[in-house]
Amino acid sequence: MSKKFRKLRILWCGESSFLNTGYAVYAKQVLTRLYQTDKYKIAELGCYASHDNPAIKEVPWRFYPTLPLDEQESAQYDANHSYQFGEWRFDDVCLDFRPDVVIDIRDWWMMEYQERSAYRKMYKWIIMPTVDSSPQQEQYLATYLKADSVFTYSEFGKECLENETCGNINVAGIPSPGADFSKLKPVSNKEQHRQQYGFQPGVNIIGTVMRNQRRKLYPNLIESFRKMIDKSPELQKNTYLYLHTSYPDLGWEIPYFIKKYNMGNHTLMTYKCRDCGNFFPSFYQGERAGCSRCNSNNAVMPNTAFGVTTEELGEIINWFDLYVQYSVCEGFGMPQVEAAACGVPCITVNYSAMESVGKKIKADFVEPKSFFWDSPTHSKRAIPDDEMLVNKMSKFIKLPKSMNGCVYGC
Repeated sequence: MSKKFRKLRILWCGESSFLNTGYAVYAKQVLTRLYQTDKYKIAELGCYASHDNPAIKEVPWRFYPTLPLDEQESAQYDANHSYQFGEWRFDDVCLDFRPDVVIDIRDWWMMEYQERSAYRKMYKWIIMPTVDSSPQQEQYLATYLKADSVFTYSEFGKECLENETCGNINVAGIPSPGADFSKLKPVSNKEQHRQQYGFQPGVNIIGTVMRNQRRKLYPNLIESFRKMIDKSPELQKNTYLYLHTSYPDLGWEIPYFIKKYNMGNHTLMTYKCRDCGNFFPSFYQGERAGCSRCNSNNAVMPNTAFGVTTEELGEIINWFDLYVQYSVCEGFGMPQVEAAACGVPCITVNYSAMESVGKKIKADFVEPKSFFWDSPTHSKRAIPDDEMLVNKMSKFIKLPKSMNGCVYGC
């Protein structure tokens, strides 16, 4: 007579798995695989999701949204900045779901409350913090030491945690995110692929896919591109900078820098129609643009709540001749991997997780010119060498098309 065993109960905490963020994409991939094994009882504490979000109906496991239901809850939610990360719902969810294991893959300030929970002794705590620079704050390390198991996104993160705790944190593994190769892959004919979306023949496109955050060096990238085409006037007629990002957002006034460096005729961005779902490349037209398919004036730059699908992202990345990741630091930098999956050569910064990822995808590197101390985190951040970026972009774009697809081994 066989015994019926109780399934291990796993609670995943993070940004809702149906959003368009790096955390969300990784969560969906892992949770889907865990769910398909049928070995576990799974629940998700999904941040930035309201109770009436229709996407919840598509989630096959139990889902706990975190946004408030009414004005009274809104007042409580707004009272503490950290509540947006799930803290104000966490204990109630633990009481309801009774997890054996709690997993979180975010930054310290997004997960540290789980160590302080009244129910901490009732679950094993598995974390994968985004270690994006060194040194880590002692407060961060003290929290990580109390976890039952620690993973990291990159080799850089592993070395950082183990070295700065003198080996007291023994990182269990490096389960780096990976690209979905069924949806992200090279096109057979890049020129033909571009023409389907309205590009003229023979254009050169240097692109990036980064959220508009302060640590992403959009001003430096735009200025460096301007310097490149000023030094090589022959590139001005057919060479473009493509920014797949959103505005407005948490970071830079991107239109200001497009205007400042006279890049209006050289900067392309993605718009997606809220009415018909059509996405298309365009010069900057403001926060809203006319849709090229349905003619509504409701096309916006994709963001975390309304973004492109993975398949559409693959279409966009395949427009690029060269991908550039330009940031002061990264916990991983998923778009680099996605670009490599599409066969697009990459240039990245030789620091933090960009260094670890860049080595694996055989990217070319821009070296840090100097470092600065970040006030909120007390960590060192890189200031990459803009002149080196200018020279590397120029050298690549001037190569014959038959050569520049494999120079950096991506």
